[in-house]
Amino acid sequence: LLLLFVIVVIGFQCCCYDLRLYCIPLNFRMNGIMTFLPVIGQLMTFSWLLVLVVAQDVPIDLNKDVTVTRTKRESPSVYQINDNLVAALASTVEQQRQVANLDKSIQQRHTDIDNLAAIVEVHNETSEKLNLAESTIAKFESESEDKLDQIKGNVTTFAKIVESETKSIETTVDGVRDTIEDKRKQLLQLQQEMAQLTKDANEAKELASVSQRSPDQLPAGTIVQTVQRLNENKYNSYCGMESPHYCPYTYHFGNNMDRFVETPIYVEITTKVDNSMIMVWGNVYTDTVGGSHFYVDLRRTVHGRTVSMTVAHRKSSLTDEISGGHPNRDMGVHTNPMIMDTPKVPKGTTIRYTIYVASWNQGQMVVQGYPNNNERTLNPLFAQEIVA
Repeated sequence: LLLLFVIVVIGFQCCCYDLRLYCIPLNFRMNGIMTFLPVIGQLMTFSWLLVLVVAQDVPIDLNKDVTVTRTKRESPSVYQINDNLVAALASTVEQQRQVANLDKSIQQRHTDIDNLAAIVEVHNETSEKLNLAESTIAKFESESEDKLDQIKGNVTTFAKIVESETKSIETTVDGVRDTIEDKRKQLLQLQQEMAQLTKDANEAKELASVSQRSPDQLPAGTIVQTVQRLNENKYNSYCGMESPHYCPYTYHFGNNMDRFVETPIYVEITTKVDNSMIMVWGNVYTDTVGGSHFYVDLRRTVHGRTVSMTVAHRKSSLTDEISGGHPNRDMGVHTNPMIMDTPKVPKGTTIRYTIYVASWNQGQMVVQGYPNNNERTLNPLFAQEIVA
């Protein structure tokens, strides 16, 4: 019997060892359990030995009837047990994994529930706020309509006021515009008057400056002096009592400049500026010889030398007078001879300009008025000195 137990224990150890070797290829994490199976088998062996030793001291009554009942059992296969154990362990691990996943799912559900509860709470708060906002909006709309009607009325009133004020302003602006235009015209007129006054003042200053200068310092074109002589016949006789007299006798002119006859009509001027110009002009009354063509010339006399102004200034020998006329009948004619002379004399020189006359027909001419003393003239002559 002892030998039988020893064999069983050794066989169990071998099975446990084989079981460990069998389980390793299954890649199942049982290495810790399989490592202790041989140790467990040795402990069981020592336990059986201990039982046998103790059993030796147990008294046995050989005379006692002992009935041993044996029950036939089927011993499972070690490999079958191993497969079942592996399957159970795998099922356990899978269930643990599922339990872990389930736990995670439960935790996630709790989290979702908490989030949903928070969302519901926020939704409730939002709903309350929304209801409050809707109530406020409805109140505001009601108040806004009233205020809008009031504003519309105010706007209409204001528009009427603006229209009235605009018309008033436009009327005022038109009046102001007219006033401004009048003021502008007045200002323009004042500016023109001021410009004219300024011009006159400048001219006055210039004249004052000129008047303080000596004649030699005057600018060109300045009038230095003007002389007038009235050639009046003071006698009862229309021919006068002086020689030459106012009734010169003329010969047929025939375009001969030497046929001019001197008259008592003249003007004298004494120059104040070197080489100045002399402007000579005047009025001469002429009673022609039977209406014949007559001629008038001015002649300059300086230091006893007399020069015809017609000859001195003409460009053509056909020019034979300064002024004249052809009345075609016996009548008196006024002529106005004039000339700008350039005698080129030094200052202090006395120059005489005398009227000379000629007639196409020979006869007596009258140069102071009508022969019956019914008409007489002053025959004024002027001489004006101008700075060259």
